[in-house]
Amino acid sequence: MPFRNVLVVDDQEEQRDLLVGLLKEERGVMALSCASAVTALELLKRNLQIDLVLSDYAMPGMDGLEFSSEVRRVRPGIRVVLVTGRDDVIDHIAAGGEMALLKPFSVDALRGVLREHLQIP
Repeated sequence: MPFRNVLVVDDQEEQRDLLVGLLKEERGVMALSCASAVTALELLKRNLQIDLVLSDYAMPGMDGLEFSSEVRRVRPGIRVVLVTGRDDVIDHIAAGGEMALLKPFSVDALRGVLREHLQIP
């Protein structure tokens, strides 16, 4: 089975490391990470094979919906899942056409996202 590459974007190192650690436990998934939306966009412009972006919603300089819009502009077709601890922004995220993963989330919820967007078992 070919590996699927997931880019994790979060300005908080602990959160980024936690998500990368969970992804490394999943068969068939390789995780890359960035501390900012700007750095992530630079990576995406380099045409690296990225299959899914998991991004924090609330980051300095660019919120998750602004970031996902830029991702679509730079690399159409890549799905962005926005991770947030704020249930008051879930409807806003959905209205923007993105999927949200509400913190704290379970490993099963994360696996569901991976199965839906990466077609992995």
